Amino acid sequence: MAKKRTDESLYDAVAALIRWLRSEHVSFMIIGGFAVSLLSRPRATRDVDAVMTIPHDRWKALLKSGKPFGIEPRMRDCLAFAQESMVFLLKHLPSSTPIDLSIGSSEFEQQALAHRHSKRLKRLTVPLPRVEDIIIMKAVARRPVDFADISTMLMHHHKVDKQHILHWLDTFSELLQDDSLIRDFEQCMKNVMRKGR
Repeated sequence: MAKKRTDESLYDAVAALIRWLRSEHVSFMIIGGFAVSLLSRPRATRDVDAVMTIPHDRWKALLKSGKPFGIEPRMRDCLAFAQESMVFLLKHLPSSTPIDLSIGSSEFEQQALAHRHSKRLKRLTVPLPRVEDIIIMKAVARRPVDFADISTMLMHHHKVDKQHILHWLDTFSELLQDDSLIRDFEQCMKNVMRKGR
């Protein structure tokens, strides 16, 4: 019963987020664990992650416009925090679901948004990144759950564009001064291949 309530809460939060951002004519897509679940197999997650593009002069008005959809900041200085982190920390109040809404400003995020696609979930049309792009996001985030998600994605999608992934991981490696990004991704690929996918 608890899992059912969690699934329903996530669905309600995603539905509200989609309705809100579409009403504001914002370019966006769902990422994170919820996206991984739709693109491979269901996995537990308690929050919703998304990325959008929006001009800086619309940030304040956008935050206010979420209230009719049950979406409000989950911290007092949400706008100031976003100025530093490029993330709005929000909450869908009816379901008590945290929402992390990133502001996509990099070339990678712009390209990922341009190549997003949609998938139906019940009555929702959910905008999602390409498999390759969510793998890149996960490889850069580098948490244990991210490596597990990469393995799951590779197991369910046998023909990923490896050159696209390596190109962006190389770019991020230089930016972050971390030469382990490509090595760790390739190790994930080897592990998946050994398991026979």
